[in-house]
Amino acid sequence: MLFFSTIGVCVSLFIFGGYFVAKSNGISVSSLSFVPFIGMLMYGVMNSVGFAPISQVILGEIFPMQFKEIVNSLCSIVFYISTFLMLMLYPYMRDALGLGAEFWIYSAFALLCTIFSYFYVIETKGKTLNEIIAELNVL
Repeated sequence: MLFFSTIGVCVSLFIFGGYFVAKSNGISVSSLSFVPFIGMLMYGVMNSVGFAPISQVILGEIFPMQFKEIVNSLCSIVFYISTFLMLMLYPYMRDALGLGAEFWIYSAFALLCTIFSYFYVIETKGKTLNEIIAELNVL
């Protein structure tokens, strides 16, 4: 689910970027006015069905009980700081690179998440915490 969700997020952001690059290069996009809506809808659905919730579920599954509270707190802090920085840098990136390039950068990061999830994220469905920890070879 995570793998397909990150592919969907990557594609939707790439679609957004392509639309805005075409628009900024003077290509008539008036007949494609539905594309940003489709991209936004696709992003919202794909992010909601896998990318956002599964990343939180994984945090609860991969750490041993004695470290869960501390590690989950640290992960939440990193998440909120990175979200804050992304929101603060958004207007500067938009002005420097253009809206299309910015969405393509986000799409590239989603592609990196896709590759990472394919090679490194294990399937945890139907497994106990001890089985997951044993498979991860943690403590």
